[in-house]
Amino acid sequence: MAKLKIGGIWSGVLEEVNLENWSISCLREEVAKRSNCENPNFINLICAGRILKNDDGTLTLSQLGVKNNSKILATLSSPQQGQSLVVEEQSSQRLERIRAAATALAERHADGSLPLEDFNIEVEDQSGHKVSLGSEIDQRAVMMGLMLHAKGKLLIKGGNYKDALEVLTMGEEAFSICDPKVIELIDNVPILQIDMVWCYFMLRDIRWLSDAGKRLEMARAGIERAHGKDSLRLRLLQGGRYPEVAL
Repeated sequence: MAKLKIGGIWSGVLEEVNLENWSISCLREEVAKRSNCENPNFINLICAGRILKNDDGTLTLSQLGVKNNSKILATLSSPQQGQSLVVEEQSSQRLERIRAAATALAERHADGSLPLEDFNIEVEDQSGHKVSLGSEIDQRAVMMGLMLHAKGKLLIKGGNYKDALEVLTMGEEAFSICDPKVIELIDNVPILQIDMVWCYFMLRDIRWLSDAGKRLEMARAGIERAHGKDSLRLRLLQGGRYPEVAL
């Protein structure tokens, strides 16, 4: 058992802390109880100069680098900041559920046609400048969405439209976790919508007809945001050429 020295909103020593079993949530609850804080989510914990985060909730204090006799600074955030922490944690949990579902789907493809790996991508705008993807959660969500979109395209190419639609739906959910301002910076989401409509068409299921119309409208609006009215910004980048005419 370890001892942790707590300072800030409550000063004292927590004894008999099991670093191998306790999570950040456990430590927050213990500090909240001693400081008479009604909501543990309003408490920030800082150790060795960095804020301890819940992430997906599976990491123990030991895995996060907390050791015996570590000094922990506990600060009380505003209700807005506390709510932000709650939203961030919920978003992280949603991403983990999406990854678990995608992994389960990948296991159905024993031929390796749907491999899953972590993407490490730098997103650039139309001028070649690197785009900031906001918070860590936004970055993870965008990367997850891009990865699933790429896997969906592979399935479409192989004619597996049903599984492709399932993967693209997961990708859409991943993108939905992002700050809308981040999503407006990229055109991947409207393209994903178009790919989903193509799956509807190839599956020939009339039940998706109404949904297809809505998705095409969302795709049109998204492409217009990304490239301008009548793709004006895209035309400027292409020097006024119309390469698609050759198709």
